[in-house]
Amino acid sequence: IKGQVERSVLSPGVVVEEGAVVRDSIVLFDSVIGAGSVIDRAILDKEVVVGKHCQVGYGDDMTANKLEPSRLNTGITIIGKRAHLPDNLKVGRNCKIGGDLRPEDFPTDTLASGETLEDRTFEHGWEREMARRIEGVH
Repeated sequence: IKGQVERSVLSPGVVVEEGAVVRDSIVLFDSVIGAGSVIDRAILDKEVVVGKHCQVGYGDDMTANKLEPSRLNTGITIIGKRAHLPDNLKVGRNCKIGGDLRPEDFPTDTLASGETLEDRTFEHGWEREMARRIEGVH
């Protein structure tokens, strides 16, 4: 851990790079928080990679999640297993980012509070990964 961690739980294998801040969050196994990134009130599943200079849990807009307003309404943002966030991404509060997403899956550099970004092509992450492998073979 080369960055700063405040009131958070980090599982084994988590890397917090230089200048990064993790505050009031839970970061699960083998995730990486890129240099200069700030994670505030978020839950990151296993093997998440947050790019450099990202802001997760950004701003004071507490808009409830549009798809799950009864569950995501307290300012916590959730990032799914093996998601890879691009450098310089800003993610608001009450957001949900699906698992197995790659930097190219993010249409802009900002995900506003209350928004969800999921690959709707497949219901399960393993299906998405299998499709990526098959596409790579052709």
